[in-house]
Amino acid sequence: MGGISKDNATTLALKYASSGGDVKLVSVQAGRLSRFKGDTNTNGQDNQWVWAVAFSGSWSGSCAPPNVPGTNSCPPPATSELVVLDYFSGDLVLIKTPSPVQ
Repeated sequence: MGGISKDNATTLALKYASSGGDVKLVSVQAGRLSRFKGDTNTNGQDNQWVWAVAFSGSWSGSCAPPNVPGTNSCPPPATSELVVLDYFSGDLVLIKTPSPVQ
């Protein structure tokens, strides 16, 4: 079927998995995007073949402006991230933090 190797997918995905802490590989799976996208709208690309590379670590969320009533300044950090790459080219398809798959 062709495509980049599992090892190449892992190496490429690690470049996108920027975390303030240690990033650890959890899983690497190939399949159709619909299997890994969670609640993300992928504009009809659900049948696209991808590599889904899941990591554990610590990823900070977006913080609200300080002193805004009714908001928490920063949510707790996410502990997982999913980097999805095109199976054939290795191009980035999406990043989900936290990861919908383990």
